[in-house]
Amino acid sequence: MPYWYDHPMAGWVGPAFLIVAILIVLGAAVTITVLLRRLPASASDRDAAFRILRERFARGEIDQEEYDRRREALRR
Repeated sequence: MPYWYDHPMAGWVGPAFLIVAILIVLGAAVTITVLLRRLPASASDRDAAFRILRERFARGEIDQEEYDRRREALRR
């Protein structure tokens, strides 16, 4: 009796391929999300951080040494 596919084992190849393809797409989505979240802060965020640091130094909340240490940390 002829089958609609080549051999009797071909019946599981389609669903197995679909599962593998879904896992690959989900893995790629997770990888892209993780990589995008690890991007450095935008320039506006960095500018805001420097502004806050300068304001705290101007108000006397932190001393020169603390200011320099934090400024260097923000530049990285």
